[in-house]
Amino acid sequence: MPFVNFLWVYRRQYILQYTTGSLKTSILSNFRNNISLQSWNHISEYQNPNDMWHAWKATFNSFADKHAPIRSKRVKAIKSPCVTAFLKDKVHKRDVQKIKAIRSNDPQDGLTYKKMRNSVNRAIFCAKQAYFKNSFSDNKDNPKKTCNIISSHPRIGKAPTLVKLI
Repeated sequence: MPFVNFLWVYRRQYILQYTTGSLKTSILSNFRNNISLQSWNHISEYQNPNDMWHAWKATFNSFADKHAPIRSKRVKAIKSPCVTAFLKDKVHKRDVQKIKAIRSNDPQDGLTYKKMRNSVNRAIFCAKQAYFKNSFSDNKDNPKKTCNIISSHPRIGKAPTLVKLI
C-alpha cells in the first residue's frame, strides 16, 4: 500500500500555514492490519456510487487520522517589495478602527473606518503603481529583470492553466 499524504494549504493575512499527515512516521504494518480487520460491508448497503464513495472515504479517513497524526507548521509569507513600514502602520490603524467601530456600533466610528479603509486602499494602489513604474524605468535596458518584475506581479505573473484534454 502506498504512503498516504495529506496536504492542506491556506493563507492568512501575513502567515502561510500548512498542515500535513503522513504514514511515513507510522508503522505501516500496524496500519495494514487495522484496515484489514475493518468491516467494509456497510459500503455495499448503498445503491448510489456517490454515497458508497463517501462512506468508504469516511471510514478510510478515520483510520488515516489515527495512524498519520496531523501536524501544523508555520512558514513565513513572501514579503511584497512595495509594502513599506508606513503602509503597515496605516493598515494596523485601519484594523484598530474597524474593531472600534464594530464594538461601539457608533455611526461616526463607522464613517471614520470607511475613510481610513479608502485611504489605505488608495495608498496601497499608489505604492504598487510607484514600485512598478520605478522598477520598469530602472530596468528598461535589462529584459531579464523586467520579465522577473512582471512575473512577480500576483495577477499577471501566473497565467491560467488551460485544460486541453478531459
